[in-house]
Amino acid sequence: MSSLKAQAETDIDQIMERMRLVRMSGKAHAVDLQGKAKRLVDWKEYVKAKPILSVASASLLGFGLVRNLILAASKPSPSSPTRQPTRSETSPLKTTLSSSIANLAITVVTNAVKTYVANLMQNGTTKGSLHDRFQQESSKD
Repeated sequence: MSSLKAQAETDIDQIMERMRLVRMSGKAHAVDLQGKAKRLVDWKEYVKAKPILSVASASLLGFGLVRNLILAASKPSPSSPTRQPTRSETSPLKTTLSSSIANLAITVVTNAVKTYVANLMQNGTTKGSLHDRFQQESSKD
C-alpha cells in the first residue's frame, strides 16, 4: 500500500512540475507575442520598410484633405445660393482650418522624409529592413 502511495505522490509531483513548466513557457510565449504585436503596430517599422510608399501615401492623403477643404470652403452657403462670397467674406475658421490641414500634411511628409533619411544614414549598407527581418522571423515560427 505504501508503494502505491509513494508512486501516487511521485506522479503528482511530476504532474505539478509539468504544469509549472507549461505555465512558464506560456508566459514566455505571451511576452514574445506582446513584443511582436508592438512591432507590428509601430508605424515607424512600415516607414523604414517602405519609405517611398509612406511619403507618397502621406502626400496623397494631405493633398486630398486640403483639396476637399478648399472645395468645401469655396461652395456657396445654402442661405444665399446665387451670391458668391468675396474674399473678405470668407470665414476665418475655414481659412484657419485649411491652412492647419496643409501644415499637418507638410509636417507628416517632412517627418516621413526625415525618418527615411535617418534610416538610410543609420543602416547604410545593411541589407533588409527591420520589418523584413521581422517577417522572416515570423515565418520561421
